[in-house]
Amino acid sequence: DAIKTFDINQWSVWLKEGLFWFDSKGYGAESVAEFDHPVTTNILFRSRTGLQWLNDDKSIELDHLFSFYKPLTSKS
Repeated sequence: DAIKTFDINQWSVWLKEGLFWFDSKGYGAESVAEFDHPVTTNILFRSRTGLQWLNDDKSIELDHLFSFYKPLTSKS
């Protein structure tokens, strides 16, 4: 896998390109781009775009997700 990370203003960017072998379907390729932005000191917003290509059936799968992350604490 090739992974590149960098920052643009208040955004953290994570890019990944890779090849894989899936036993029942053969080989494929995947590309992912994630953009992280802090909303508050303990809430993170993430935008993720992904593309996966499988050689076996020549299919392309696309996804786009928006997520919010907040750390869990052990406070009772």
